Amino acid sequence: MHAIQDTEPTLAEVFGALPLSIVYARRADLAALQPGARVPLTPPFHVSDDDAYLVVPDDVGLGLVDVFARADEAALSDVLRTGALVLGVIERDGRATVLEVDEAARLGPMLGQMRYALEQSADDEALDALNALEQAQVTVASELVDEAGLDAMLEHVQHIGPSWRVPAHRKDLAEVDPTHAWSRRLPDGRVGIEMVVFQEYEELVAVLRPAALRPGIRSLRRV
Repeated sequence: MHAIQDTEPTLAEVFGALPLSIVYARRADLAALQPGARVPLTPPFHVSDDDAYLVVPDDVGLGLVDVFARADEAALSDVLRTGALVLGVIERDGRATVLEVDEAARLGPMLGQMRYALEQSADDEALDALNALEQAQVTVASELVDEAGLDAMLEHVQHIGPSWRVPAHRKDLAEVDPTHAWSRRLPDGRVGIEMVVFQEYEELVAVLRPAALRPGIRSLRRV
């Protein structure tokens, strides 16, 4: 009989499993971010149900959506270089609002350590499988991907841009914001979805490495 040992999940496993509320801080504070720090935040800020955050420079702020909408690769690279992943708690400190840091890691290096949450063949079941991911259930009305967004990921070596838009016939959802994503072709032929950004009013939520798409019927017929 062998004893079963429970092991704590790594930071990469934790950050890969949770939706991350996006908050903003000054670049100087981001550079010094570490466990135990109390980082002043720039509004708007939204409290994460899971105490999990992606902190980006406040000069990017809500413009992060524009980075994706413009397919601005240089700006996205800047976010990957300067952004930080944090487990912590947002608190008031006098007139300031601060993020008290329990655990922290740089976005770019940590992203490279994460596994994809889902391995999915790029077939006719891919849309339903991607939109059913637990991490993608973060807004009231939007979804992770639609037909056009999935095609864009499969057709291009790199896609930075919308992955889901309100369907034309859903007039009742006309005010709902698009979902944006960054995906790239991997050396083994898969398409890795690296980051998805959901927007609801002023709140932004990121999901990291939700899925890797293997070549399938859908992708082959689009070559």
